[in-house]
Amino acid sequence: MDVANFPDRKTTPSFKELDGLKLENPQLRKLDNGIPCYSIDEGTQDVLRLDIVFEAGEWHDKQPLVSMVANAMLREGTSKYTSKQLADKFDYFGAYVHNDTSSDNATVSLFCLVKHFEKVIPFFYEIITDALFPQHELDIFLVNAKEKLRVENEKVSFLSKNKFKESIFGTGHPYATVPLASYYDSITCEVLRAFHKSHYCGANATIIISGKVGEEQYGVINKYFGGAHWFGGKAKDPKANAVLESNVSKILVEKSNAVQSSIRIGKPMINRLHPDFKGMMVLNTVLGGYFGSRLMANIREEKGYTYGIHSGMVSLKHSGYFVISTEVGVDVREAAVAEIYKEIERLGTQPIGIEELQKVKNYMSGSLMRNLDGPFEKAERLSTVLPYGLDYEYYREFFNSINKITPKDLIELAKQYLVTNSFVEIVAGK
Repeated sequence: MDVANFPDRKTTPSFKELDGLKLENPQLRKLDNGIPCYSIDEGTQDVLRLDIVFEAGEWHDKQPLVSMVANAMLREGTSKYTSKQLADKFDYFGAYVHNDTSSDNATVSLFCLVKHFEKVIPFFYEIITDALFPQHELDIFLVNAKEKLRVENEKVSFLSKNKFKESIFGTGHPYATVPLASYYDSITCEVLRAFHKSHYCGANATIIISGKVGEEQYGVINKYFGGAHWFGGKAKDPKANAVLESNVSKILVEKSNAVQSSIRIGKPMINRLHPDFKGMMVLNTVLGGYFGSRLMANIREEKGYTYGIHSGMVSLKHSGYFVISTEVGVDVREAAVAEIYKEIERLGTQPIGIEELQKVKNYMSGSLMRNLDGPFEKAERLSTVLPYGLDYEYYREFFNSINKITPKDLIELAKQYLVTNSFVEIVAGK
């Protein structure tokens, strides 16, 4: 056997620095009624993804959990079809519908073959425009939701997550809704229909079509969603009153039978519209944003306190926050918290080494390119930034920021944003 042509597996391959992020802008057109429709015509497979993004997330709730329940129940029946009939129609054509609700938006997505798009779109149109929220389906949904909530309330991670958001935003803030069984009891068919009528209309929507997209597919979308009858009026932004943040920095949520403690440490933070956000994303990755991070190396690999620990920068349309989360044994909780703070403080006192920073840059650049590899992935990334009035230029700038940032830049960001006495510390367990 000639081994001369085999790769040398003892030598680490050299890194090749990329010169920029090549990303073609989506085509933007407006339907006859003015709804923006972005087209990403790429890919080799004869498949399509149609996303309709509504300003109908938790921020828009007039009473808790309505946005989530309304979005989840869109497929449970219309004036023409039962939930089973709708499911059978989508299954027959090999199509799939996915619903998702976030803090700010609600998205309804259709995946199907190009050849079946025109046959499937009438049923998709039905669930978007004519959701009925039948009483018997709502009864089943609420029973299941309350049972799921009961199970979730036994988890220390669920308890710490809720208390953390409540602590940084304040009780009653739309970004800090803590789900209660009583909230489900107050949700009625009439409440859901009213929310659907005011928020699931064209004036409140953005459309993204990706995959093998042509004029024919655009014409089908315009035929069903471009009419004036569906456009409606723009839903009013509730402009939630500013709620004072909690002045308690350390909170223990007692759970006597817990074998682990769930830890969340963080603070309110800038969102992606702020010029420092991109740099903070790099700093976050160094600290706890990937498997090779400092928190993983210390808390997991060296100390063995946890299976995993993660930090994240969460951007919301009207705010944002930074959070570190992990679960550890109750006997090492205090030691783990001390090590977390030690790693945070180190970022503001010791410059990051060139080799470590380059490793992070390579990871982030590669992840960004992977997350933009393919039409469906590009649609996901586009829907993430559109609510902020941004487009693909944001990702081009982000790519450049990753590769230009220096250890000096990062230490200055840590000194400004990661001051340990500004953090809220939540522990659920014991």
